[in-house]
Amino acid sequence: LNKDRLCSSFQLHRLSISSETQSFQIQAAQAQQVKDALHCVAVMLRRPVVSFCIDPEEVIAMRVLKTHKKDFSNRTGCWLHFKWPARTVSVYGLDGAAASTYVC
Repeated sequence: LNKDRLCSSFQLHRLSISSETQSFQIQAAQAQQVKDALHCVAVMLRRPVVSFCIDPEEVIAMRVLKTHKKDFSNRTGCWLHFKWPARTVSVYGLDGAAASTYVC
């Protein structure tokens, strides 16, 4: 989740995520900003915008993509989720077209 992009897009004071409690907190000056950010996050988490499986011969592509996760997130506003045993990469976010363009 690209917290910096969400904070700037919705003018949030703070966005914190806790993996331990599987929760997040949003702070902003106005309630509408919090509602808009919450709606955006809910849409992004609902399902991946792009998902693809890597051929066994091309698993190195997953490793390369993993090393570029931060750049990917900064450029697309999306984030990657890797399922190594299944060789599956799922992309979460709002801009599936930007994610596809980056990967291809």
